[in-house]
Amino acid sequence: MKGINLVLAFRFFKKDKLFTIINLLGLSIAIACIYFIALFVNDELSFDNYHQNNVYRIALERFFPNAQSSYATTPQPLGYTMQREFSEVQQTSRALPIANFRFENEVKDISFLEEDVLAVDSNFLEMLSIPIKAGELTALEEPFNMAVTEEMVIKYFGTDQVLGQKMLVNDTAEYTITAVVEDVSRRSHLEFDFLLSWESFSFDQFSAFEWVSYNTYNYIKLNDGVDPREFEKLFHTVVVKYVGPPVEAYLGKTIEEYEAAGNIHNFYLQPLSSIHLNSNLQFEMKPNGDMQYVILFSIIGIFILAIASINFTNLSTARSIRRAKEVGIRKTLGSTKQGLFIQFFTESTILCTVSGIVGFILFSLLLPQFNTLAGKELSIEQIDWLVYGPVFVIIIFLVSLFSGSYPAVFISSFNVVKILKGQVTKGKSNNILRNTLIILQFSISIFLIIGTLIVNKQVDFLINKKLGFKKEQLLTINDTNLLGSSFLSFKNSIEQMSGVNEVSASFHVPGRQVSGLTFEAIGRPSTERYQCGQITGDKNFINTYGLEIVAGRGFEEQRNDSLNVIINETAANEIGWENPIGQKIRPTTAGEVEIIGVIKDFHFNSLHERIRPLIMFGVDLENLTNRNITPPVITVQFEPGIDIQKTIADITKLWEERVTDEQIDYSFLNLEYDELYRSERRFGDIFLTFAVIAIFIALIGLIGLSSFFAIQKTREIGIRKVLGASVNSLIFIMSRDFVKLLLVANLIAWPAAYYVLKDWLQQYPYDVSISLDIFILAGTVSLALVLITTGYQSVKSAVANPVKSIRTE
Repeated sequence: MKGINLVLAFRFFKKDKLFTIINLLGLSIAIACIYFIALFVNDELSFDNYHQNNVYRIALERFFPNAQSSYATTPQPLGYTMQREFSEVQQTSRALPIANFRFENEVKDISFLEEDVLAVDSNFLEMLSIPIKAGELTALEEPFNMAVTEEMVIKYFGTDQVLGQKMLVNDTAEYTITAVVEDVSRRSHLEFDFLLSWESFSFDQFSAFEWVSYNTYNYIKLNDGVDPREFEKLFHTVVVKYVGPPVEAYLGKTIEEYEAAGNIHNFYLQPLSSIHLNSNLQFEMKPNGDMQYVILFSIIGIFILAIASINFTNLSTARSIRRAKEVGIRKTLGSTKQGLFIQFFTESTILCTVSGIVGFILFSLLLPQFNTLAGKELSIEQIDWLVYGPVFVIIIFLVSLFSGSYPAVFISSFNVVKILKGQVTKGKSNNILRNTLIILQFSISIFLIIGTLIVNKQVDFLINKKLGFKKEQLLTINDTNLLGSSFLSFKNSIEQMSGVNEVSASFHVPGRQVSGLTFEAIGRPSTERYQCGQITGDKNFINTYGLEIVAGRGFEEQRNDSLNVIINETAANEIGWENPIGQKIRPTTAGEVEIIGVIKDFHFNSLHERIRPLIMFGVDLENLTNRNITPPVITVQFEPGIDIQKTIADITKLWEERVTDEQIDYSFLNLEYDELYRSERRFGDIFLTFAVIAIFIALIGLIGLSSFFAIQKTREIGIRKVLGASVNSLIFIMSRDFVKLLLVANLIAWPAAYYVLKDWLQQYPYDVSISLDIFILAGTVSLALVLITTGYQSVKSAVANPVKSIRTE
């Protein structure tokens, strides 16, 4: 019997090619999308899942009277102190980021500046479960030992047999490679190429003020059975005991008075596996993912699969009329309802299984393109087939069950007497489910159209919004501290070049993570601390970046402004001074300074953050270079219309005349700002891609449905045409049912899209408005797509010879 079912199934597939092609194409593409999304979601959820249990990162949430900030970095002594103070702690480990260290293989004369460098405690490899390819867990116990990733040993040595090899670090210290480790950055919140032993430095010479400096990643492992939420309640005793003394020494207030004024230090624990998708703190080791994106992509995958399944169900019930005679004859010859159900469900299962295989082939072929789209390095090899093999089989089975059950039940339930009397086509109850599914399909498609429009509108807004300064025509030259005594001559030479408007040296650049500090407004209670950002630059910084002074003056060459600062409008507003010029503040990084100017607010961070108070410090470059201190960045503002590539080549030549062992590193500031929204752009691109796929699958299903309905109404169209109906009126008759369903779908999709996308936009301090025109555009686009899709079949039926049409049915 099973063999007969298979033969009959393949015979039907061959006979009804349109049905077979539409469903095979739709289901194959949908299942391929499920594979892509499943692999993407699995990769995102797998970050940091290799660590031991009970290991956490300590983070800090700081509250001020008028602000709040959260930090991934905490004071250096924090972890060590907690291990000493609390028996619940099994061990702790620290990681301190160290940027711009030069590493050199003296034998091969290979050297590079490296940014992803960490100084770590000796137990870091063991506690953070870093996979070791060569060496031991104790590799970092001695001073001047280091662990290096596989990629870096190949870069410097050309082989992974490097244990015991020496590298010169920063032209001063010789380190021994004692371990080669896996590069975990692709599956962890950690980001490093080199791990230097903590004992190589003198970090542990703590002062009390280390407790109000946040520069270290502290990790802590709790004993088994310790409740992390209960343990966090003990942290305040550490704040009182260790943060209290520096606060009192600096402010002359007790920690109790400080906290009563609204200044709170709240340390808390983050499970390592939650960091990648649920942590977006200041000073993260690298940009993290977003759980919202994972959820939205999962929902889109379900939508796509639902649309393909709805196609199958609708087309199966629509074509049931054409199989009524087959069912009647088979029932007359003795076929049971159960036997017919098995036959039709077998057809569904075969089609879904073949679609699953074709979908996997598409998935395998298009995975490189998906990796480019998603910014991933996914591979089929990373799939755990013992887990995902059965999952994929279950998905195909569920699709078969969902798509095939109702059509199989519906067709096998036909009444033989009604079939033989030709009355099957007269019942309308079978249309209810089909229309409901069409409305659902249309609703999903309209939702995705609206989502695509709003997501891309938000991304365009982030990229193109006016920031309050000129980011175009700005070239930043990095690592200029390498110039040493040649710094001023290099800067002066650039200033003399044609096509250069302004040149500035600074320690900070807008768009990059600027320093943070707190300050006291003189004349206000010392416990009223104000949080702000800090930018330190030369006296030409304001002109170079095109900032606008709204009160007072800027830094001037002929004046000594070492004890003067400039603040932004937000800082002035938060303090509440109507005229801040001449007022004094006391930042944590300096003594008492006077405000000489106010600049108009500008976005010195990305648009993921609201504009914060800002303090600008001016520096005297000659004074700095005399003390062997050089700013790490020079910014060059070009004149519009110049040959930028030639000017950069001239600047590069100036660099090479002064720095022979390091290539110039430069970037355009507008491109840096674009990179700040890379995750949003990728999300927008992926959303658009899957939305187009979903709509395409819905449309090919609509083509099939309109074709079947046109065949069903062939005689009706012929009679109407004989009675004088025009072609336009016949097209209207053929399309009106779909248009009605589309209008209902719009009424469902509009509020659903508004609610979901409004919630998504709330993560942005600056977002676009969800205006009515977006919904009208989505409705218009969906109507056009429906009319175009159904139009061909409608026109074909409307212009057909009515005599042939009347004879057809």
